Amino acid sequence: NFKTMSSSLTSPTTPTASKLTSVDRSVTIILQNPDQTGSRNDGISSQVERLHRFHGVSLILDSSRELSLGASAFATACAIFHRFFHRASLVKYDVWSVAMASTLLATKIEEEPKTLKQIIDEYAKLYARRLVLADLPADDIEEEKGDDNNDNATKTTRRALHLSMSSPHVACLENWLAKAAASSKWKTAEQRREFCATRLPQQLNKLGPVYKDWHDQISKMESILLRQLGFVLYWIPDSHPHKFILYFCQVLELKDDSFTQHAWNYCNDASWLDLSVRYPADVIASSAILLASRDLDIALPIKPRPWWQVFLGDSNIKSQELVDVANCILAISRFEKDGKTEADWMGSFYGFLRSLIPRTEDNETSFNDPSSFLWEYQKELFDKELGNNA
Repeated sequence: NFKTMSSSLTSPTTPTASKLTSVDRSVTIILQNPDQTGSRNDGISSQVERLHRFHGVSLILDSSRELSLGASAFATACAIFHRFFHRASLVKYDVWSVAMASTLLATKIEEEPKTLKQIIDEYAKLYARRLVLADLPADDIEEEKGDDNNDNATKTTRRALHLSMSSPHVACLENWLAKAAASSKWKTAEQRREFCATRLPQQLNKLGPVYKDWHDQISKMESILLRQLGFVLYWIPDSHPHKFILYFCQVLELKDDSFTQHAWNYCNDASWLDLSVRYPADVIASSAILLASRDLDIALPIKPRPWWQVFLGDSNIKSQELVDVANCILAISRFEKDGKTEADWMGSFYGFLRSLIPRTEDNETSFNDPSSFLWEYQKELFDKELGNNA
């Protein structure tokens, strides 16, 4: 578990506090008790919650790439996503709805306008790919030495099927994948991506029931997000660690573009975790520089005092936070490579995770979970195309 930050509050009787009005429109960027989330209060373990948060951020990342959004828009969407799930529970809200609405709000805040239909179309295409594990990287398949009877395509499909059946959290169209394995056209993830890009509709009919389902969900969730965050989102773009990277590198006289890019990438990695609600942006940026210097074997000045104290101050607490954030970012790769939970983490990055919303008396759950209208529609569409091209 990540450490909970403690923050000192100014007593209302102090002279400083007496000068403030009762409503000063201030925003608490760093949350006091980041481990006391709505999901944890509902009995969800920290590992399962982190798994679903990873899943949501992976959706934001993939959609941001397809929509050609900048790094700041991606970071803003992730900040909204994590702050929402600090109070809201995964038992009540699914990550697909929140990720969609977070992406929509981020495009508005960052002034990178995208129409509602553009965002819905991208998430619908992403949903189709995730159901058949089309985004699973081929290089994740280990070669079986000495086995000449199975080519790499067969191994890819076998690995995908194993992924879908070995994790209780991951769901996919298993029967379709089994049929695709018998075909010479859609054995590999790359072939399935091509299938999704050429055989399936790339735009939804605005008058159709499928588009209506997606539209209703994102519109409803956008309203919920705004109410949950108090309609105050203007401060988020100015609170990204990316804003500090270039300045810090200039002060340290690090003129190598590869170093700056390396540190920038670590800032992007920090968005996968809820570090934005736990630590100040300058601490995260300093940790990114620390990790970049370690990877590139670049010595940073420590005399007459350590370089990070120039940016963060002489506090021992800040120095410890610097190390804690660096360890959190490095832990991301450990999550994925842990053999005990590899299927879960691979599924969260490249597949589809079942929501934690309990089923109702009518056997209904999240809007795109297995057995939902969207799931059955997509299954029928895949089966039809597979039958036409068998």
